Amino acid sequence: GIVMALGIMIFPALHGFMPKLMDERALGEAGPIYALYGLLVLALRLLCSRLPDTLGTTRTAALALVGSSVGMVIMGSFVTRPGLFVGAAILAIGGSLLYPALMVAAVDGVPENERAQAMSTFTMFFELSGGIGGPVLGIVAWMSGTTVAAFYGAAILAASGLPVLYAWKSRNPKIT
Repeated sequence: GIVMALGIMIFPALHGFMPKLMDERALGEAGPIYALYGLLVLALRLLCSRLPDTLGTTRTAALALVGSSVGMVIMGSFVTRPGLFVGAAILAIGGSLLYPALMVAAVDGVPENERAQAMSTFTMFFELSGGIGGPVLGIVAWMSGTTVAAFYGAAILAASGLPVLYAWKSRNPKIT
């Protein structure tokens, strides 16, 4: 759940701070960037649905966390329409792969009679991250005095999911 929460911090940055940043820099409407992101997430979910089975849960989740972090860094570093499009495209890797990979891990190795509780706990972290992420990234942006800091903050939080992921895997060797 913690890995999920850290990786999902990209969503408050994408949905809350990208439009603000685009307004500040007079970069036009965010709609086309959201459309690209959404279409890529759908395509990647369809095309890569077997990736957790092929690569394993840990590798797929790691790929997602790296994609999330790199996408956020690009969006914060290259604040132009092309930079935001490229960042959103890379971010779609994280947005599309993290949830499915970790959902498999949440129920793997859990007795059948505890799977509902495992899924409930797992999805709780998704919701908590969305609720906590906005204020956390807002404080980061406010303290730094710049909106792009929210993107870097989200990148750092997503990247910090990697050591948590590998520590969790070392304690749960059954997880692939």
